Amino acid sequence: DQATRDAILAAYYKPSDGGGIGYSLGRLTMASCDFSTHSYSYNDVVGDLDMKNFSISPDIESGKIQLIQNVLALAPNLTLFASPWSAPAWMKVTDRVGHGGALNGSAGGEVHKAWAHYYSLFLTAYKAQGIVVSAVSTQNEPTMSPRWESMHWTAETQRDFIAQDLGPELARSHPDVKIIMLDDQRTNLPKWAVTVMADETARKYVSGIGVHWYAAVDDLVPHFARLADTHEKFPDLFILPTEACEGYLPWNQGPRAGDWKRGQTYSHDIIGDLNAFAVGWTDWNIVLDRQGGPNHVGNFVDAPIIVDPANNSSRFYKQPMFYHLG
Repeated sequence: DQATRDAILAAYYKPSDGGGIGYSLGRLTMASCDFSTHSYSYNDVVGDLDMKNFSISPDIESGKIQLIQNVLALAPNLTLFASPWSAPAWMKVTDRVGHGGALNGSAGGEVHKAWAHYYSLFLTAYKAQGIVVSAVSTQNEPTMSPRWESMHWTAETQRDFIAQDLGPELARSHPDVKIIMLDDQRTNLPKWAVTVMADETARKYVSGIGVHWYAAVDDLVPHFARLADTHEKFPDLFILPTEACEGYLPWNQGPRAGDWKRGQTYSHDIIGDLNAFAVGWTDWNIVLDRQGGPNHVGNFVDAPIIVDPANNSSRFYKQPMFYHLG
């Protein structure tokens, strides 16, 4: 109910002297991801490379925009960045949003130009709703090809897209918006950054590097040195952990009530990343149900706050992860 929703948002976004934990950073999805109730894009009109039919109406109709506006009312200084999971199916070689697949054509071509324009239209449409997005990533997990929304890039194709399409498009239309490369596992560093930054044109458009924690398997495999090494090579780039969650491993999937080890793993990762020159840390879902969803492909995980909408319950449960984040 609305009272429960308000209480959850206050817990996250109100400052500590107002009873919250004062979140200052947030990540948005550009169109759908696996934790959406269904797959959708902002333009399903096949062949519309001019993006005349682009619309964020799915985000308005679902209440997503209103929810973000409610958050900003609590935390007006919240910094937001956005990541795409997939281009519309018709723009991809596979003609489907899931299972990876690259954009049709190559950098500098009409489809890549249209995809860069899609970014610009997203930023403009969100700004018209009072939602200022400060940065965008080039792709969520470009090396992965899961069954849900995903799209494949190599360091080389991402470099060329930034240099020839996305960088020039945003420089013209949204010059204050920063570009974050990679947005994937720390194991890709420093090689990915070296490849992108070797191109002088791409280099002038990139501001940061996004990293995920999953390949470290709950930090059993330490990857912090990769961040420090990358910082040493490119000290002018910020390094931002852009996604992490617990309960993602197949032998330990979904929520686990009161699991303090999961909270400890959060703290261990946050401290390790910050000590390796990260500038912040971003959790994945702020709230999920007791199954670990909703998720339209059943990719259930844990979250710092758990609700029980199936039983029409107004109760919510703060997991140990919430207190470690606070």
